Amino acid sequence: MLTNAKSQVLEWLKDTPIYDQIVSQRQAQIDAERRRLATERKALRAEIAKGLPAHDKALQEATEKLQRTRVAFDEATRAQADAYGKRQRFIAEREGRIGMLERELRAIAPEEIAAARADLARLEEATRSQARDDTHRVPTGRRDAAGWPVYKLFSTRESALARLDAIREARTQVDALQVEALDDLPGRIAAILAAIPPVATLEQLIAADAYVGKVADEAASALLAPVAAARRRSWVGALTDEG
Repeated sequence: MLTNAKSQVLEWLKDTPIYDQIVSQRQAQIDAERRRLATERKALRAEIAKGLPAHDKALQEATEKLQRTRVAFDEATRAQADAYGKRQRFIAEREGRIGMLERELRAIAPEEIAAARADLARLEEATRSQARDDTHRVPTGRRDAAGWPVYKLFSTRESALARLDAIREARTQVDALQVEALDDLPGRIAAILAAIPPVATLEQLIAADAYVGKVADEAASALLAPVAAARRRSWVGALTDEG
């Protein structure tokens, strides 16, 4: 077999000068590589020994700084918690007193406030009856392509809903007067009630729509602010005259 042949050749070469020469050269190469590796290792060890003290010092300084930072953070956290607690106690002490004062003020509130609340309740009930969706069909004087009359639809519902919103806001303002001491309470109540917008009439809606149709400029349209403030809503529909 070939393997046996190779083994035989190697056995024969062992007793020849060339074999010793090859082994000697290979051993020299190995020794040289070991010396190179050992020298590099020794140099790296020396480099570590030389540079490590500086790194140890930097690590120690960073560790001490971190420790100081942790201590400062803990102190700041405690200071913040203390400040927050004092703030909350400051508010709670005064809010408690304010609550007591407000209860006393409401208990002896002027009769005008109760009367105003009653007026607002009656006003709200009356306005609710106007908040139904009562749509009115109004002829425009125009005809569609088929020759049928065209109508516009108007509703006062949105205006009534806006009035209800204003009544609720007025009630809030009147309630706030219970904890105030005003020299002119009747005047203040009258001003609050006067600010409640009326429900726009069908005539007002029709007139406003006709005006807007004639005037395109924004400044002129702003003259309709009283009706717009009542949250007027109108929509147009082409309806067939059933008659």
